[in-house]
Amino acid sequence: MLGALLVASPAQAAAPAKTCVINLSAGNTMTCHTTFTKAVAAATGGYITDAPDTAGKALTDRSFQGRLNETEKVKSHQATTAQAATVLSIDYDGTGTGGTSFIWSGDNGCTATSTDVDYFVNSMPSGWNDRVSSNLTYANCWVNYWEHNNHTGSSTGYAGSRNNLGVMNNQASSERWS
Repeated sequence: MLGALLVASPAQAAAPAKTCVINLSAGNTMTCHTTFTKAVAAATGGYITDAPDTAGKALTDRSFQGRLNETEKVKSHQATTAQAATVLSIDYDGTGTGGTSFIWSGDNGCTATSTDVDYFVNSMPSGWNDRVSSNLTYANCWVNYWEHNNHTGSSTGYAGSRNNLGVMNNQASSERWS
């Protein structure tokens, strides 16, 4: 693979933050979007198209949080398109669910037990290794973050939403959802 190093001139503005999405049931293809609204629309297969424009605004929007957490239930009761997805969790690079976000989705939510693995990623996507500091979980999912690729090294243990990952802040290299 060929690569190039681009150096921005001092007058060039910083690139806007992007929110990326991976559907763990659809080949783990990553798409990145210029707004949180567009990323949520992609993550839900177009079910939610009016999300707040930033993850920070979304945190204080109780109606949006409720709709996002209900996507699994809605899918099971309505005919939806083949590309519809359920948001499993959102990772943040800042503590307190601040900073840039990354949305994980799948075809279904998680089971009611944490003794199985519903979804996993053996290595974090480009730009997200050793970056996660907090998360929000949805669709009955709990997340376990691992220090190294392939779920090795120290881990956080399964838990729901967290304002920080403690000693694992900026240390996650792989994840499992249960």
